Amino acid sequence: MATFRLGPIGFPYSTTPGAVPEPELINVAGIAINVKDQILYSKDDEGNMFTIGSSYDGILEAHFSAIDPHGTFNVVNTDGDVTLSGFAVYHVVKRIGSGTGTVTLDMEDIAQNAIVKIDNVWDTAGEVNVVSSVGGTVFHLDATTEDASVSLTGKGQFELLVDVENNKVYLTNIEQ
Repeated sequence: MATFRLGPIGFPYSTTPGAVPEPELINVAGIAINVKDQILYSKDDEGNMFTIGSSYDGILEAHFSAIDPHGTFNVVNTDGDVTLSGFAVYHVVKRIGSGTGTVTLDMEDIAQNAIVKIDNVWDTAGEVNVVSSVGGTVFHLDATTEDASVSLTGKGQFELLVDVENNKVYLTNIEQ
């Protein structure tokens, strides 16, 4: 059993990982601290122990060390054609070849407000064309220019916002 001691300002504390104070150690609304785990403990008026806060280090570490822990990020490395669909809300297409390729947005199966980033990685990158899987999709290239597709030739990248409900795609950023 871990030992909780009286700290310099009067709160019981422990430096043992995983240690939980005994309920009789804390008065109602009193506080005990597990310094190692960075967790505060207290007790309600019925004698039930509860945590006031906890360290999220382990949760954050798992989140940021896992590749796409929520299944919302899609990265495709390709030198050919690709179709984007599914629940991912952020798609990145890294074009690593030098030929012409087509990226098709599956408007019947892509997430509403999905962000699509097309990246022609190499200086020798060819042309990439982004098209829709359904007719009538309008690509808004700027405030006044509309087209049925969008293209990029050579090294550079652009970003699109997909509005499935209105069958529209908006160019939000371009870097060449």
